[in-house]
Amino acid sequence: MTNPQQQNYFMPPEWHPHECCWMQWPHEFQNKNSYKEVESWSHFDFEKGRHKWAEVAKAISNYEKVNMIVHPQDLEIAKKFDEAFVKGDLETIKSLVSENFFWRHGSMRGKAGTLQQLLSRSNYLSKNIANFEIKHRGTAYPDAFEYKEDDSVDVKTYAWMMGYDKNTGVELNMPRNANFRMTPDGKKIAWMSVLDDRLLWSKAYKAYETIKNGEIYKDHPYVSKVRLLMQAYQAMDFEKVKSMYNESTQFYDVMNSGIDEFKSLDEEFATINDFMSTYEIVDIRESGFPDALDYEGNGAVVISWWVYTFKNKKSGNSTRIKQHLHHSFVNLRSNVFDQLTELLNPEDNIP
Repeated sequence: MTNPQQQNYFMPPEWHPHECCWMQWPHEFQNKNSYKEVESWSHFDFEKGRHKWAEVAKAISNYEKVNMIVHPQDLEIAKKFDEAFVKGDLETIKSLVSENFFWRHGSMRGKAGTLQQLLSRSNYLSKNIANFEIKHRGTAYPDAFEYKEDDSVDVKTYAWMMGYDKNTGVELNMPRNANFRMTPDGKKIAWMSVLDDRLLWSKAYKAYETIKNGEIYKDHPYVSKVRLLMQAYQAMDFEKVKSMYNESTQFYDVMNSGIDEFKSLDEEFATINDFMSTYEIVDIRESGFPDALDYEGNGAVVISWWVYTFKNKKSGNSTRIKQHLHHSFVNLRSNVFDQLTELLNPEDNIP
């Protein structure tokens, strides 16, 4: 049996080159009421000891890296807090925070939040968010830090918050990073801050409102553009059809395209030419009324419904297809909800 010395392990002197200094943060004994009950520590003032230990760590960190080992219970407090917050366990939350506790959210400006505001938030979310959960994100785990400028411990958690609003259906699925500043004795949370998805929270809050996002038109210059396009299709004048598109037009077919898989103008017309080698267009009829959706600050979209009649050139058999077309006059992108898709050049204005 070999010993450590035979395996080239040795106890280096304090002045020997090394990568960092390891220290352990003082913690109350779990099976004792205080360090005063531990014979070898009975003559120490625990709180003063923590402050002095922090000063030692600060001094060392001026010259080399310091790794501070923290008792799991300091991390456990943060875990208990998240669990209580999700459940709406207000009494447990109150028992975990200090008398002067305050908190901040990434969306807050100005004054910090009070304990009562946090309790109200927990109470509301626990009752209105279905499948509400805060859990570790991937392989991330909590960390504890002791900073030069402060003699307290910060516990940082890297979590994922999930659930959906029972009233609106808005999904809350976002990363949630939190910082818990512990009190000097490590028993309470002095304050906390949370960073998550502000835009998603804004969406969730606005879902309770009735918000206008533009106008809907039955008749509109862009509706006329779409109708003229369909007339060119019916006449099988594909040179004219192609001239009505912008060169950077993209085409999407929900029946035959992958997610975010768009065709270029040339690719789309290669598909059309291949199709028309077998079929000819007998008729294209408008079904119902097209709608032009004029979004506020984001251009317009025309949605329309059509019934196509095609005839097989060899067999003479006819077939009818109903299509839902989506033409965007904003970002030169269009969707179709059956087979074909078209987009008009928004610069060709109709007087």
